[in-house]
Amino acid sequence: MLDSIQYTADASDNVAAAIAITAGILQGHTPQRPAYWIHTSGAGIFTYLDTDAQTYGTKRDDIVFDDWDGIERILNLSDHAFHRDVDKIVLDAARDHADVLRAVIISPTTVYVRNTHLLQKAVGRGLCSQRSIQVYELARTTLMRGKAPYIGAEKAYGCHVHIQDLTDLFLRFFQAALTKEEGIWGRDA
Repeated sequence: MLDSIQYTADASDNVAAAIAITAGILQGHTPQRPAYWIHTSGAGIFTYLDTDAQTYGTKRDDIVFDDWDGIERILNLSDHAFHRDVDKIVLDAARDHADVLRAVIISPTTVYVRNTHLLQKAVGRGLCSQRSIQVYELARTTLMRGKAPYIGAEKAYGCHVHIQDLTDLFLRFFQAALTKEEGIWGRDA
């Protein structure tokens, strides 16, 4: 029997839910029967530097958030960063209870669906939502104004992920949970 939770509904900002999930995991799991927690956060956590400095849209050559070679920077973000309170609950639980909890945090950037034909409606695979809020709003604003919006000196850039790539990542973690694969869970995940 596999005990796995993948929580996405308001996951990035619901402190009470993260506390309840942690309590449930600790009450119902043992080292012989660990829980696997795939937590969905948000890339908004990386915007705190711009919020603090009020430099929205300014390119920052000196700061790169890299979860491969720079995980320590990400694990030690400011406590007032967006989503950080909930992420810390997950990270602390994974650190303090590594014997019964295998956790990973996924913080997707702007998620999009690309239609293969211009006349075909692009529809995602989600049960609740089949379109990106960010891409839709950007396209709507561009069409409404007749030009793409920009902020600052037009040197900033953003990141995007295709919904199928993102769901493939979730699938990879589900498969790792099913096979009880070690080495991809925990503090650095």
